[in-house]
Amino acid sequence: MSENNLVKKYILWGIPIIIILGFPMHFAYEFSGENTLVGILAPVNESVWEHLKLCFYPLIIYWTLGYFLLKNKVTINVFHWFTCCLICLLTYILCQLGIYYLYTGATGCHSLIMDILCMVFAVTFAQWFALHMYAHTKSNAMSFYISIFLIAALIFYFTICTFNPPRLPMFKDSTDNTYGISKLK
Repeated sequence: MSENNLVKKYILWGIPIIIILGFPMHFAYEFSGENTLVGILAPVNESVWEHLKLCFYPLIIYWTLGYFLLKNKVTINVFHWFTCCLICLLTYILCQLGIYYLYTGATGCHSLIMDILCMVFAVTFAQWFALHMYAHTKSNAMSFYISIFLIAALIFYFTICTFNPPRLPMFKDSTDNTYGISKLK
């Protein structure tokens, strides 16, 4: 199997793996007895923002693991790999939020089935787009450092918002109108 095919196969296998990992993430915080460390990685409430964690951390883990699994088998440019990881993360977030707000705004209703389909589409599109960018673009050291900085900034922001989210509708728990892990009103 050629190097490009191995990378392509790995990225595309990420679609079902990341989606499957997303489902138990929904219940991880509750099943952990509301462990704070688990709450940093998994949704702590029913807000739109917290549900981005369903695949946010699985995406980071999958791409990071992929680099270490593949780097000795194929030639992988670390700069390019993690730049594409950032592209995947940003595409997932924008796609998930865009589709969610488009369908809820257009229909005026909320559906669990549509939420699941949004997640599936967002992950699928993000992985495909990142694969396209991996195959058809190049990255340098500067893009790598910017990507690592932005991934770290996203992780930091997700963590901050777990404990002290902005008082905006996207961050509000739809079941009890609270915000964050400490159920702020």
